Amino acid sequence: MTALRKGWCPTLLSPMESGDGWLARVKPSAGMLGVGAARLIADTARRYGNGQIDLTSRANLQIRGLSPRSAEQFADVIISHGLASEHPSVESVRNVMASPLGADDPLAEFDSHALAVEIEAMLAAEPALEALPPKFGVLVDGGGVLPLSDVSSDINVRGCEGRLAIQLDGGTHAVFCSPVAAAKIVMSLALAFLHLSWERRELPHRMRELVMSLGEDSIFTAVGLAGVVVPSADRSETR
Repeated sequence: MTALRKGWCPTLLSPMESGDGWLARVKPSAGMLGVGAARLIADTARRYGNGQIDLTSRANLQIRGLSPRSAEQFADVIISHGLASEHPSVESVRNVMASPLGADDPLAEFDSHALAVEIEAMLAAEPALEALPPKFGVLVDGGGVLPLSDVSSDINVRGCEGRLAIQLDGGTHAVFCSPVAAAKIVMSLALAFLHLSWERRELPHRMRELVMSLGEDSIFTAVGLAGVVVPSADRSETR
């Protein structure tokens, strides 16, 4: 387990020292937690920390009041119950947010939870993506009664009239695709971010920086999607 300096982005396997001890974060897959898993995390947080749990803006659970030793014990329990990966590189890349209700939202345009799980698995299975910045993430917005229209990430997937619109943070264009193709396109764009970043004199930390530097068309073209990029006069049109 690696301890990060104060101010860095902590994970389950890389806790960070704070004012009330060490803190670690649990990333529920696709933002989903069953009742049993929620109880397990609460009980374990009380046993190894001070019992305080924060909900972050990325839908992570932040466990507080740990010690260096109890943080390891806490992580062991979470991993043993399949709620996290034992590999730090996988935990680092598992930054996928999804609509709160997923398939339970009758007005959602697609099952955001199912797609988020698929994207998460695909990202974790590609070793090259271990080089992504720690906060690089993907947003999957199914719309419906609890849309994430005011939330953005490095790569955004949203429903649009029966199709999915994939956008880059800071851009005004979208690639439209079917749900079947979305995960592969997201992974291709994440890989393109890395390849294009390595060509820059100063490495960008987020997709928005690369879009401002190169233009979004260059990024889409890098993955062979230039022909299906559709301009959008207003980003809200694809939300």
